[in-house]
Amino acid sequence: MGRKGRRDRSDSHVDEASPKEPDPPAVETTPTRKDDLKDSDFAQRRELQRQQAAAKRRSKQKCYLCGKAGHMRRQCPGIADDGRGMSRYKGKSDPKKEKQKYLARRQGRSGSGTSEASSESLVASLEYPEDFDTDSPYVDVHCDIPATIDYLRSGRGKSKISQKEAIEEYQAAMQIAKDRSQLKAVISKSFLKQPNRPWINPVAFEIDNVDIFFALGLSEACKVEMAVDQETATQCLVSTIQENHEVIATFVWLDYTSEKLGQPGMDACSQVGRLHCCWEAAGRAQVPLQVQVSPGASTLDPEVNSVAGTDYAKVLLELQSNLTTAVTKYPKLQIHLVGWSGRSQHMMALLQAFPNNLAAIGLDGAVTFAKATHLHECAFEVSLDRLVLETSNVIPSNVAIAMGRAAFSQSGWWPFVAESIIKHKKVVSMDQVVSAVYENTRKLYPQVGSIAVQENMDPAAEDEVEDEEAVRTFFVYGTLRDTGSNRHVVFDFIETCTKNCYIIGSMFHYSPEGGSGRFPYAIEDGDNRVFGELLTVTDWDTALERLDALERYPSFYYRKVHTVYSAEGDERKTVKAWVYFMQPSQECRGNPVRDGDWIKDTQDGEE
Repeated sequence: MGRKGRRDRSDSHVDEASPKEPDPPAVETTPTRKDDLKDSDFAQRRELQRQQAAAKRRSKQKCYLCGKAGHMRRQCPGIADDGRGMSRYKGKSDPKKEKQKYLARRQGRSGSGTSEASSESLVASLEYPEDFDTDSPYVDVHCDIPATIDYLRSGRGKSKISQKEAIEEYQAAMQIAKDRSQLKAVISKSFLKQPNRPWINPVAFEIDNVDIFFALGLSEACKVEMAVDQETATQCLVSTIQENHEVIATFVWLDYTSEKLGQPGMDACSQVGRLHCCWEAAGRAQVPLQVQVSPGASTLDPEVNSVAGTDYAKVLLELQSNLTTAVTKYPKLQIHLVGWSGRSQHMMALLQAFPNNLAAIGLDGAVTFAKATHLHECAFEVSLDRLVLETSNVIPSNVAIAMGRAAFSQSGWWPFVAESIIKHKKVVSMDQVVSAVYENTRKLYPQVGSIAVQENMDPAAEDEVEDEEAVRTFFVYGTLRDTGSNRHVVFDFIETCTKNCYIIGSMFHYSPEGGSGRFPYAIEDGDNRVFGELLTVTDWDTALERLDALERYPSFYYRKVHTVYSAEGDERKTVKAWVYFMQPSQECRGNPVRDGDWIKDTQDGEE
């Protein structure tokens, strides 16, 4: 029987003699008790269920202003403050006041109307070290630009800002750093998300007159436990380096802290697999390897000399074991320890273990901390020919004190790192440190070093460079000569070929000491004749592109305009031509090429 029938039957029991009261006006109500559901229609039941679900959600969620449960941000009652009846949260819930504060921040003022200096003005007004007055260029060899942008977006304890605003703030600070500290280039770390996905440049903006390069690593999402996976990841790293001229190194971070080891993809086996891939890729692509290790010596008990069994000891032993394997396979591999945070005796032990491969020890803003005595000892012990300065993600202590929350990691803080190193070395000047650091950077990363040199040329040198741009001639001395194995690379573009030419320098087989290789290389040092041919081409741009690719310019060879001597009959002429010379860091000096003539040397060897 339906609901209507039940109602009619119950009404039939009413005494017909009793006076019938008029029905009250109909009011649309929502049932609140379970018993009332019997007489409710579908719409009322649905409304009751909606209200109950909303009440359940409210009981679970918390207000992120006061931290209490049971209400939302717009309903926050605030906190009692000495009977004044005001809430310190009041105003944050008012959309009009929020908009006023946002507009005030855009104009460089605080929401309360008081004057508040922007980070750009604080950076510009920050006093650099007293003895910092140098014209030497600087290259920040290790930083993390994407992490800095994310930090700026988080608001640094204040309101969050947009990606565009974060980039603008970073660009403004870097422009100030460029003008004040001779900053010319930076090397930021970056990661491949997956081996089967192409690398995308994470810095989608430019900084005026500051070149951005990258040290490429593998993210924790890359699976490299198996040998097949390691080979795939290595090949991807190598191809990315070869296809992107801005990628000039590989990077890996060994982090054996207990917190990191427990995270997905950060177990010891995965980290060692990524280290293997990175040094293998660096060896194949002939680029430096950047390695960072954690934990540092700050986690050790200063009263205990022995470090046996600690995470610090485990990560250093793992590093030494893998680097031994790497340099055995690739004797010319160049290693750069970034953000060094260990003890001085262990730093010196690594330098002694890898004297020809450990090219640089990087010290960052942590050396400015008063309690970082182990880094003060490292600054004292490391020789200037192995020292490089970095900013990493560490803000120098004096910058943090002066700027407070407005401070963020950026490459302009390197003079404060240099100041701290000078303080602890005690016998060197700012000019000595800056010059040595730049020279070490130029040797390890010739791509960024050459850029810094060109930008600091005097006017006479700039005129010479302009004259060099007018040179449209090559001097070839090895496999590009007539009958050479790589002649086909430029054969279609050759317009004229002048033989019986030479330059002054030295030429060697690219081979281990005492051996003969498949191709030669020339260096500028020496007073020997290096014979070759003078070529002019019909399509200069295409020929230059092909030769740069063949010679792996600028990581393997560098090119410059050099004087070429041409003997036509009894007359001796000098002309200018582009010549490819081997980068000093890439030399593998085998036997000298006999009589400075590669074709003659190879023909005699075949006989």
